Amino acid sequence: MHDDGKYEVVDGQQRLTTIYILLTYLQNKYKMLDVLDKTRFRLTFETRGKTNDTFLADINLERANENIDFFHICEAYRAIEDWCSQRDGNQRLTLLQHFLNDDEVGKNVKVIWFQLSDAENAVDVFTRLNVGKIPLTDDELIRALFLRRQNISGSDHEALQLRIAHEWDQLEKSLQSDPFWYFISNEVGPKKHNRIKFLFDFVARFEGLPADARNYPYEIFHAYNLKLKKDQTCLEAEWLKIKQAYMMLEEWYEDRTLYHIVGFLIQKGTSIAELRKLSKDNTKYDFKKKLRQKIFDEVIGSGSLVDMNHEEITKSVGNKLEVLEYGRHNSNIRTLLLLFNVDFCFLTLQ
Repeated sequence: MHDDGKYEVVDGQQRLTTIYILLTYLQNKYKMLDVLDKTRFRLTFETRGKTNDTFLADINLERANENIDFFHICEAYRAIEDWCSQRDGNQRLTLLQHFLNDDEVGKNVKVIWFQLSDAENAVDVFTRLNVGKIPLTDDELIRALFLRRQNISGSDHEALQLRIAHEWDQLEKSLQSDPFWYFISNEVGPKKHNRIKFLFDFVARFEGLPADARNYPYEIFHAYNLKLKKDQTCLEAEWLKIKQAYMMLEEWYEDRTLYHIVGFLIQKGTSIAELRKLSKDNTKYDFKKKLRQKIFDEVIGSGSLVDMNHEEITKSVGNKLEVLEYGRHNSNIRTLLLLFNVDFCFLTLQ
């Protein structure tokens, strides 16, 4: 605390600013602070220029584009306005009592804070608190998008939120099965992220990433963020695509033939998105034929399996084996050994 009674906030500026914006909205819109005979705390920013207590106390949405700080303040204000518009007066009053620690409602709400001693350097403390924090991942950001109230239309939005949250957890739990995970992914070693990101990546790349989302550190999140901002996009339909993608992969995993053929191609480096393109608008039988043909073309040689009999296929395999040589850089040996280990009979048409 300074001599003038003001506190210097080392860490927590965003939280305090958000609370202040909420109090500003409730006061400007409903005069709720007057009802409780309360006043707001004051915020002063040393490095924010015009972004000070004056603008926060009287937020003008028409000035949102004047600078980046005004823009984010106005965005937060709109989000609060959207939330409050869905609640009645008693609910808004209860929320306010929580923040103001008023009456019996607010007594259970505590603010945990730590005051530095005069000998501690504020910059050093801030660095120590923030260095090494784990950033949000794509799937965590996408989850927030799908559960965000503004992205869910209709009167049953809360039921849809709960259903998506439940189904999300069920999918993540299913993807924790290592045998299934290693079937669809070449990722080995310690898990780097929640595995459900794989499904969003799978669907987004199959449909094609928008140009505005490419080369971002969080390009899958940006792709869905751009998509859900479009008026014609139905969030429930987008979530259904994720579930359908999982069910398709699960079907491949449960099918003995597809399990071996798809597993071989994925191990060889073929992307799961490419395999899905082969399956599009095809029956399971035709899909299996295309996969066999792909393996034959890449490993054995050219020629249509549909037009070749068993003897011709055997001859092509023999010719391939005759020209193989062991060597440090000969990856064909490893590929063929793996293929025979999987079982070469899966290449022949049944």
